[in-house]
Amino acid sequence: RLNELDEVPEGIEKRDYGEHVHTILQRFHETCPVVSDRLEAEMEAELERISEQMFADLLLRDFAARAWFERWRKAIPGYIAWQLENEAEGWRYRESESSFARDLDGVRLRGRIDRMDVKGEDKRVLDYKTQNVARLVGMLAEPGEDVQLACYAWAHNAQEAEFVSLEGSRPRSVIPAQDLAQLAERNAARLEQVMGRMKQGAGLPANGVGGACVYCEVRGVCRKGEWQP
Repeated sequence: RLNELDEVPEGIEKRDYGEHVHTILQRFHETCPVVSDRLEAEMEAELERISEQMFADLLLRDFAARAWFERWRKAIPGYIAWQLENEAEGWRYRESESSFARDLDGVRLRGRIDRMDVKGEDKRVLDYKTQNVARLVGMLAEPGEDVQLACYAWAHNAQEAEFVSLEGSRPRSVIPAQDLAQLAERNAARLEQVMGRMKQGAGLPANGVGGACVYCEVRGVCRKGEWQP
């Protein structure tokens, strides 16, 4: 609890936008789990109706939220078209915002996935992102560096996992280049190894990357600026 006191935001931030879009998509897919058996225009209207309801509170608080709302509205037709393509490939929506817990060697891994689709016995976990494709590709460039999709796939025994960029007029999927099953197993093995060493008293080096450390509120604890060459 060493972080600085939070400032009260005066306007909507991108995080607020992302959280609202996540909730909108959850409600939409729970209401309309299959979109291909209804008219495309009808599905667009339903998604827009839910979006208007969800953004109503933000619009009352901050007039600038109108820009975020219009940004999302422009993406609605592309999202429905993308979902229709998913269903044409045989994928069906199963659940969203569902929590999971799975035990490692004496450690419980907990999390929550944005969405899971199924195709027969196969599972696919999706993680919505309000970041552009280039950023997401960079996150997955180094095998094992970003552990989110690997953890999701391992926890759910999923055959596929991908980020879904919601930037722009149409969603775009970003998939790890490595074999997902192997990536998931190696990630789980690494977690068990690291946690095992911690239990045995191994020290934890302060090796955060500079790009992240500049935002740290407690640099005085590790004193990285003092021991860096």
